[in-house]
Amino acid sequence: MAEPNWQNRTLFHGDNLGFLREMNSESVHLITTDPPFNKNRDFHATPDSLASGASFQDRWSWERDVHQDWVDQLTDDYPKLMEAIESARYAHSDGMGAYMCFMSVRLLEMRRILREDGSVYLHCDPTASHYLKAVMDAIFGWKNFRNEVVWCYTSGGVSKSYFAKKHDLILFYSKSRKYVFNTQYRAYSEGTLQRGLTQYKKNLNEKYALSRKGAVQNDWWADIQPVLSPTSRETPERTDDGNEAVPFLPTVTRRRKLLYRWERLSRHEIVEHLLEAQRMREGLIGCAGCGRELEAEFMELDHIRPRTAGGPNDITNRILLCRPCNGRKRARLTLHGLVDENRKSGWMRDGEKAVFVQKKATDKAEQIRIELH
Repeated sequence: MAEPNWQNRTLFHGDNLGFLREMNSESVHLITTDPPFNKNRDFHATPDSLASGASFQDRWSWERDVHQDWVDQLTDDYPKLMEAIESARYAHSDGMGAYMCFMSVRLLEMRRILREDGSVYLHCDPTASHYLKAVMDAIFGWKNFRNEVVWCYTSGGVSKSYFAKKHDLILFYSKSRKYVFNTQYRAYSEGTLQRGLTQYKKNLNEKYALSRKGAVQNDWWADIQPVLSPTSRETPERTDDGNEAVPFLPTVTRRRKLLYRWERLSRHEIVEHLLEAQRMREGLIGCAGCGRELEAEFMELDHIRPRTAGGPNDITNRILLCRPCNGRKRARLTLHGLVDENRKSGWMRDGEKAVFVQKKATDKAEQIRIELH
């Protein structure tokens, strides 16, 4: 675990992604986050508030707010997370999918800076809570989901068309099973106090005495008090190894260094080049893992050396595999390891053809690298 490179109880002003990326990995015990809710509305701070004059637009667009690089890299490195984002996009709207992308990049960084015994509490409302839960399952692991806390309140209006909307939600996840949780207590109700006092007087036994701490807090809360902290506008300076959860995703807070043109090929462009290289005969593409020849729609893009093992994300490290081979390989095997496993399991159709296809793909990548240097 790294030492914190930031002062405790400091409030930073600005987009939290920039600050998150400058915080040391595994340096935070607890995160609470209160992001926009995707309400498709504009919000303005009141003149007497801490953020007087501030405003933000809680509207999201797939075309305007989502970088293609985000989609490409999340698809490659976090496929389960990308599936959760796509499900929100298709079940709800492109705007909800864009909002999930916005949240995913930040939640990945939050997981990085959390200690192994740390936890995160995300405040949301029923507009997007179910989509956010799927995203957090993909990032933190569904086994690390701890609670869905309901925050009840009485303010706001009423409706004649549906039940009055009087609650928000707080999603509580830990980073691992070894998380720290301090039991919380709430005041006893008047009825509980009266019953407890009656039982204690009647039996004169300490086991009937109510705890001085109060009742153990449940998963619905009726009162939350705000707490203000010192403020800062300066980002902290990293003192650890500087690794980020998603360094390859461009944002307005950090520009990517300029690369050679062949390194900047999009996912779509890489697929098109490899389809040309791995084409065996009219309409059929050779799988570099098993030697089968299938239509293009059954081929999927993968890495020759997994990203988890340091493999680059450019065309020199990409290959097209049939769907079963891609599912078997995932992020745990190199292409060579996949071929070996296919031979052992009996899935290999034509080993010589698989090797031939691999050479055609690598030759094409080298040609592109020279042409676009």
